[in-house]
Amino acid sequence: KNLQLSFLKASTPDGEVPTDHAINALLFQIADKQNIKFIINGMNFATESMSVPSWAYGHSDWKYIKSVHKQFLNTPLPDYPKFNLFDLFRYSVLKGIKVVSILNYVEYNKDEVMGLISNELDWVYYGGKHYESVYTRFYQGYILP
Repeated sequence: KNLQLSFLKASTPDGEVPTDHAINALLFQIADKQNIKFIINGMNFATESMSVPSWAYGHSDWKYIKSVHKQFLNTPLPDYPKFNLFDLFRYSVLKGIKVVSILNYVEYNKDEVMGLISNELDWVYYGGKHYESVYTRFYQGYILP
């Protein structure tokens, strides 16, 4: 919470970085611990890429995240999962952990997939991209527009 608050106070356009960073750090840490060589994710360039590249800085840069936090709250973050660019190099090059964005390799139609999982799995649309997270719904639905 404190890290997200720091990013809100900083008024950066990349306010989701703390969440994205923690998710990616945990994926690599767990893959390393369990000797898993492939991380399969649902990211694809058609639906996940940012239209404004300058808004997408820092997802792997712990130094950047830490510096934003230091300017506003500077509270300890002992349990926050983190990694830096060296860790990313270590995991991906030295340990051979690869990230596979599987949707980049298949024909993907978002509307068809949403219909399929609604019918087959009783999935309910959240009302917006990533709105399953209350914070993301607030950030993308209120702060960014």
